[in-house]
Amino acid sequence: MMLESELIELFEYKVADVQQGLDPKGGKRSINELRERLLGASLDASLLRRLRAADRLWKACQQPGNLRTAPLSSGYASALGASAQETGDALGLSATSLLGFSPSVSESSGERNEWDVLGHLRAGLYHAELRAQARQQARIWLKEPRLSTLRLAFALTENLERGASGTAVPPLRDAFSSLHDPDIAVQVLTSLARQLSVQAGELPERYFQIRSALSDLADSPFARGNPELDARVQAAEREQLSQTVKKALIQALQQSGDAPRSATEQPSLRSAAGHLLAFLESVIPRSSGGQGPEWPLLDGLLFARGQSLRLRTPGEQALSLAIHLPGGEQTIWRGQTVSWRRVMLGTTQPESGWELRLSEGHLGGAQIVRLSARKPEAESQLGGQPLRLVLVGDDLALELRPTSHTDLFPLALEARLTAALLEPGQAYANLRLARATAQRLRQQQINAEKVSEQSAERYAAAPPETLLSFARQGAQALLTYAAQGENEALARAFAEARTFLALSRAQSEALLGMVRRSLLPGSLPIQPGGHLVPEVASAEEHALLSFRGEPLTVRVMGRPVTLRNDFKGELCAVIPGLPVASVRDLLVVPVPNGAMTVIRAGERVVVGFQPLLASPEAERVWASSDPREKS
Repeated sequence: MMLESELIELFEYKVADVQQGLDPKGGKRSINELRERLLGASLDASLLRRLRAADRLWKACQQPGNLRTAPLSSGYASALGASAQETGDALGLSATSLLGFSPSVSESSGERNEWDVLGHLRAGLYHAELRAQARQQARIWLKEPRLSTLRLAFALTENLERGASGTAVPPLRDAFSSLHDPDIAVQVLTSLARQLSVQAGELPERYFQIRSALSDLADSPFARGNPELDARVQAAEREQLSQTVKKALIQALQQSGDAPRSATEQPSLRSAAGHLLAFLESVIPRSSGGQGPEWPLLDGLLFARGQSLRLRTPGEQALSLAIHLPGGEQTIWRGQTVSWRRVMLGTTQPESGWELRLSEGHLGGAQIVRLSARKPEAESQLGGQPLRLVLVGDDLALELRPTSHTDLFPLALEARLTAALLEPGQAYANLRLARATAQRLRQQQINAEKVSEQSAERYAAAPPETLLSFARQGAQALLTYAAQGENEALARAFAEARTFLALSRAQSEALLGMVRRSLLPGSLPIQPGGHLVPEVASAEEHALLSFRGEPLTVRVMGRPVTLRNDFKGELCAVIPGLPVASVRDLLVVPVPNGAMTVIRAGERVVVGFQPLLASPEAERVWASSDPREKS
């Protein structure tokens, strides 16, 4: 009987054959049978990692037209290459012979490494954000009365650049450091950020080195030996002065050392070390030991030379995009046109660069951005939202940084309405009311058999995913009718359905108010960041998370919800006491006092809470958003 490791190796071989356009032995059916067996097996961490990597490659091959051209993320490519290398080392084979291609060399050109290109573009976006946060933080720390954190950051940066300790924290009004100057303060924090500007694999070790250096500096912020003071004392001893004057001069020089400063400033510098460490933790990704967001996701390279990383079209919901500029001239991303051309920039020393034209859509006009090797980064706007651009060679990375998130409002409202229809009270009265209303809107008579209390028994017996899909269809139907603008017909249908089912007017009006809310689209009330674990404490709040592969936790009405990938690499929600639920674009998890809602658009995940429709909190929320009260 074959061991699991051998079965995984066989699975990797078969998937590699498919990647190369070959027909594996036993056909694709044998791959599916082997996959099902492995997914149900008990595997250790290393084998499970290899299985996930090969499985994601296999699923990419199943997409129409994606044979050997599936766009893969650089993180996945690294995992696949690492797992293949691990297997190859054990068997005496190369990673290329296992995978059927080299994850570090382009298929079309041995000179261009497009896996590394994506890695450099992701690093460029991350480092640009790191420097931006450093500049912002420097302006905040300039307001400290004694500039303790900036002085500590100055000494830390000097020690890191020298590769050894020895630089003491400068005095408050030190003319050499001049930290009171805003430009110099920003430069110090930017220099510290540069110390973290390494590739992803090197970041954990680099972060550990900086933390260790900061800890040592906090323990001994002032140099024990002072060469400058010793030189001054020796110079004073050589002065042609009387012994009394010389002795007084030397005593004064010795008393001007760091001993008094150490006693008074040690507590404030220890506190400053805590502030500096908290800042570092906030910008270092969780996967590297910090608490910050992961590196931006890039699913592929538009107009790539090779096939394995070529992105056919930009993702509709993706917040970042990578483009090989020489391969094309324009693309449409998130409904906006992005075009580019090669130009010569500069007058005294002209250099080759790129000019990008970013359309403003309904706003009219366009933003013009010019990038080159001397100026590889820029900030602009796309569709009214902030945009960051980073150029690496002839490859461009764009990262949209939305502030209003108005595009998520319709999906969030659909999730809330679906949650209301899933309430089990009064034999799923809301769901039956929605079905009866939809029948009247279709100019049909209400079918008593389909909306009676007895008909609701099948709702209670249905699997959660089936019931969620059914309720969502009902919510989508009501929202579609509301979008047609026939408000009177909608109200009349709700009234007739309510009368037929003998439900209260308050219950009907509450559900109708939720449907009408779709006529007034707006921005989501996002809970401000800054908490280690985001919280949703009321129905008026939403928590916006950026899911980039690492587990995230949010508290919803006091209950923890963890978002992570399952063994298939698919996003799921883990809630204590409840079954694990898959998150596609919308998930509703009923709880005793309402329902948790989770919506996903690309890397953005929004978590909210919908109280029971008959509760006082729900009535307050939806009464305040009723369009009739705002007219």
